[in-house]
Amino acid sequence: MYPFILGFLIGLTFTMPIGPASATMISYTLQNKYVQIIKFIIGILISNVFFVVLFGLLSKQIIGLKIFGIYFIQYLYVLGTIVILWLAYKILTNTKTNETSIGLKEGFLISITSPFDWGWWATIYTTQIISLTTTNKILFATGIITATFVWLSLLSFSAKLLGQKISVLKDIIKYTSAMFLLIFACWMIYGLVIVL
Repeated sequence: MYPFILGFLIGLTFTMPIGPASATMISYTLQNKYVQIIKFIIGILISNVFFVVLFGLLSKQIIGLKIFGIYFIQYLYVLGTIVILWLAYKILTNTKTNETSIGLKEGFLISITSPFDWGWWATIYTTQIISLTTTNKILFATGIITATFVWLSLLSFSAKLLGQKISVLKDIIKYTSAMFLLIFACWMIYGLVIVL
């Protein structure tokens, strides 16, 4: 049970920082799109399973991977920026007459194209599992995935309660969420320039 608890606690360091996934999820929660939020969270959880398998098997090979002479992480900065800008656009253009949605695909894409997520799994996760047995690796990974689910669900529920109590906050949070996504996109562009 210890690896599960350790995985849960370490998983909170991965999922608690406010990032593109949190900003997107909060915005859609305030629009009463609960089914879409559940699909979005499941998409993120699927990406977590992808990372667990990938870094559990190939961590050393991926860290220095080059494709056409360019580091894999550089491609992630470009893809991540595109996905974040796309989600910011979806948040800003979501009105009652112009319904947009999020789901599994967006949850998976926001995570899988994030250099932060790749960096976290490549460093924190791989350094923690090196000395674990297969059973303990599974428990540890399950703890991380559980932490992600619990935190995102709690965040969504809290945003909903706050939005119901103070309705003017809905627009403020919507535009703040979009602003955070745009800031993250700028950070990604800056990160790409630094990596180059």
